[in-house]
Amino acid sequence: MRTERTEQDALLTPRQAAGLLAVAPRSLESWRHRGQGPAFVRIGRLVRYRASDLERWIGERTVGAAGPAAASPSISLAFASSARRTGSRSMRA
Repeated sequence: MRTERTEQDALLTPRQAAGLLAVAPRSLESWRHRGQGPAFVRIGRLVRYRASDLERWIGERTVGAAGPAAASPSISLAFASSARRTGSRSMRA
């Protein structure tokens, strides 16, 4: 039986997640080892991030008078799709 996946449940590589968060992949790795950062999924040795977990993590860190409720309800799916296709090559220097 196959379950339909939404884009919010898509699993992103650390590089793709870093691209969405505009941080270096090493920052995500460091946060993981310290028990900080967004929730992640471990599949064997692979690490993956759900777009919905990244969205929630960003919302929890929104600062301002309106607080987390004012955070964008979803990460731009077009941007997420672009990051998946490119592998966030723009992060390379």
